Amino acid sequence: MKRSSNAHISSLCRQNIYHSIKITLPVRFRVEEKLREIDPEVSLAYWDYTADYYLPLPSDSVIWSPCFVGNGDGIVREGPFRFMYGGFNTLISRDIAPNGTCPPRLINKDDVDELMRYCYYAVGCDMCI
Repeated sequence: MKRSSNAHISSLCRQNIYHSIKITLPVRFRVEEKLREIDPEVSLAYWDYTADYYLPLPSDSVIWSPCFVGNGDGIVREGPFRFMYGGFNTLISRDIAPNGTCPPRLINKDDVDELMRYCYYAVGCDMCI
C-alpha cells in the first residue's frame, strides 16, 4: 500500500469515522473507489456474518483465519493486517470474545429484516421510527 493510502486510512481510524457512523454498502463501495484512486491494489473486506449464523461457535468462522482478518484475541498476529499500526501509532488489536466468552449467536437474515422494519438508511442519513 502506498504511503498516502496509509496516511488516509490512519486519519480515518483516528477520527473513528468508519465505525461510528452507519455506512451502507453503496457508501462503502464509494470509499473503496476513492481509495483505489490513490492505490489500485486497495480492497475493503466485507463479511456477511449472517452466513455464519449456524456455526456452533461464532469464533469458528473462517473470517478469523489467517486467510482473512486473522486472530481475534489481542494484537493481530496473523492475516493481512498482522502487526499493522492503527490510530495513535499503536498496533491494531481485537477482542472478539472478552473474558473468553463469545456471543451465543450471530444475527441471521430474519433478524436483519426485523431491524430494517424500524430503520431506513440512506446515503448521509438514517431515520429510525
